[in-house]
Amino acid sequence: MSSSIVSSNATTVVTSATTMIEHTANLVLPSGDLGPSLRMATWVLVVLSGAFLVTRLYCKWRRHRALHLDDGFLVASWFMLIAAIVCTTVEISYGFGKHAATLAAESHNGSASDFVDRLNSISLTGQLAITFGICAQAWSKTSWAITLLRIASGRRLRGFMWFALVSMNIFFAGPAFGYWLQCTPVAKAWQPLLPGTCWNPKILLVVGIVASCYSGLMDLSFAIVPWLLLRHLQVSPAEKIGIAVAMSMGVFAAISAFIKASAMPSLASPDFSFDGVTLTLWSTAEPAVTIMAASVPMMRVLVQSVRKPASWGSSEEDPMPGATTEQTSTDNSATQLQQAAAAAGLPVREPVRSDLEQGIPLQTRPQQATQAST
Repeated sequence: MSSSIVSSNATTVVTSATTMIEHTANLVLPSGDLGPSLRMATWVLVVLSGAFLVTRLYCKWRRHRALHLDDGFLVASWFMLIAAIVCTTVEISYGFGKHAATLAAESHNGSASDFVDRLNSISLTGQLAITFGICAQAWSKTSWAITLLRIASGRRLRGFMWFALVSMNIFFAGPAFGYWLQCTPVAKAWQPLLPGTCWNPKILLVVGIVASCYSGLMDLSFAIVPWLLLRHLQVSPAEKIGIAVAMSMGVFAAISAFIKASAMPSLASPDFSFDGVTLTLWSTAEPAVTIMAASVPMMRVLVQSVRKPASWGSSEEDPMPGATTEQTSTDNSATQLQQAAAAAGLPVREPVRSDLEQGIPLQTRPQQATQAST
């Protein structure tokens, strides 16, 4: 019984493929192949984000700082990004970036089963690329949220950060599972000519747009949080602005998320193999930009070590970046920094230097500092 069902399904698939090939045989086909350009652009993004990530880790190694959970999530997101781009590259080799009619016409001289295999390969590798890409997006933003949680103080702010972290991952989980579970039988999700039924394409389209817009809004909120934390930091105004700008690079990730949301309607396109190129590009750009943005604050260490090699020696009593001469030359400034560390829930001495060297501000409130010192 089961063998007859499989045979019937296979016959139906081949018949559908043959009909599609014959239909396109005498058509004037649209020209264009965006595959090579997409392949180059995505690999450039991988290399750039990897360079930023390696620089971040190098700066931590140079200052003998331990890696934290946010570093782990950021490294994992970069590997997920690589996996997504590898799948995209394979997908391009099967014809992604070309019009669907062109793919059918290229199979006119071959068998219908060859065309089916090619279409299924594009669909399967595309599904994998989407899943790995969503993981890269979610984990890179999780890393940035954990970084802000490490330095945030106050019940409301920390509560918001936890809410953003959890809700953002929930929004990303919807599309990640939905793309695989949208059809009956499940295999029809990556074998589009297989008989069966799937959800209305508008469902996943709406879910994807909502998730992308929500991700962009969270990126914007993460860019605002450092400015709130810096209000009471005892550093020069120029250094305060520099730290805030370095920690607000996530605004570019927000822009990528919004552009990706605008490209989401291509998911419902019957010519997705061509129309989906823009969506694929911005789906790659979003985690890549987030990784770069999360690495910029640590890169301030490298810049300042080049500008002030003497003051960035191995001595623990060296002036800390961002502190003015008056602040670092008196015992009152050291006490102030210790109180700030206590108010932020950090150990008194070493972590203060670690966080400031990373360009991470500590929120110092006079009332909290007084309570901590007592």
